Amino acid sequence: MKISKGSYFLHLQHGIGRVQSVQEQSFYGCPSARYVQMFFPRDKLTVTVLEDDLSGVVRDLITAEQAKELLGQVKAWKGKPESKWKVRANANQAALDSGDPFEYVKVAKALTQLDNEGTLRLCDKQHFNQSLDLLTEELAAALNKSPRQARKLIDQAIST
Repeated sequence: MKISKGSYFLHLQHGIGRVQSVQEQSFYGCPSARYVQMFFPRDKLTVTVLEDDLSGVVRDLITAEQAKELLGQVKAWKGKPESKWKVRANANQAALDSGDPFEYVKVAKALTQLDNEGTLRLCDKQHFNQSLDLLTEELAAALNKSPRQARKLIDQAIST
């Protein structure tokens, strides 16, 4: 992952962020190290982190081509939600924690099936909303669309 001022990336908890600065700093006589200052508009949060610690925390955004592929995959995906709610909740949380938008979309589509049946539990609703929020934010950035337009594309793909 290449980090430079102005680059965008995805943080699993804070959403899409932008690098505000990359600078070498030394604290309390320790050897100098590179620090990255990032801003997350969704949470209105600015964070400074060691550059070496970023690889496990953030990832590059998907490309426009990957976003289109993702929408195509969700249309074709024929999976079914796990019937046991606890197993389903654990699997959905693992998918959301993975940071993989292709996993988010499976969660959203499977839970859409349950929502249509009227059988969503509270945990399901939370996972459903989280998956849609993550997908919307990333697809909007990848496809250079508004969040409303990205959400419409997701809804169309999921409903087929």
